[in-house]
Amino acid sequence: MAPEPFSTPYASHTSSSTEPETVVDSRSLDRVWSEVRKTKERAMAASPSKIESLGVRSGTEKTPQAAAAQRPIPRPHLKRHKSIVNFKESRDGRMMTATFELPGVPKEDMHVSYQVDRLVINWRTVTVTDRVEGGRYLRDREEKKFSRTIPLPSGTKFEEVQASRDHRRLVLTYPNMRAVRAKPRPLDGS
Repeated sequence: MAPEPFSTPYASHTSSSTEPETVVDSRSLDRVWSEVRKTKERAMAASPSKIESLGVRSGTEKTPQAAAAQRPIPRPHLKRHKSIVNFKESRDGRMMTATFELPGVPKEDMHVSYQVDRLVINWRTVTVTDRVEGGRYLRDREEKKFSRTIPLPSGTKFEEVQASRDHRRLVLTYPNMRAVRAKPRPLDGS
């Protein structure tokens, strides 16, 4: 004896039909889903919360907002950073010298590029820390990339820019923006 096909009062089903079941009343489907939702809500309310902070609190516990309101918030101390670059004008005012303090940055991690009307200085620092945690060997690698752009006066030639480096500093010398370029006068016999 074969089992009879499942049927509901809201849908028609015949074993000989190959068409999908159709809902007689769309409101009846809404009622079914609302019952499913209510049943699920009741089941979820009865079970303990999976997240500790969302659990039901007793009246004696303090909320995070009340605890924060009672103690003063400490202000962070702003740490003054020494500027990475210092600018100095030459005595005659025609040239500028930019000194970049880059301790610990190897030469291969510095790059100075000459572009039309500007110098672009790029460098990066890499910090690698090794530690053992829980029997595992962990290595953290932190890489920071920096870039500075220095404007040049229009018409500055590549030969007018000089760069040198010692173990701590990168020194760039280039024409001053405020210096006025004098056009060469033609030499006449008169």
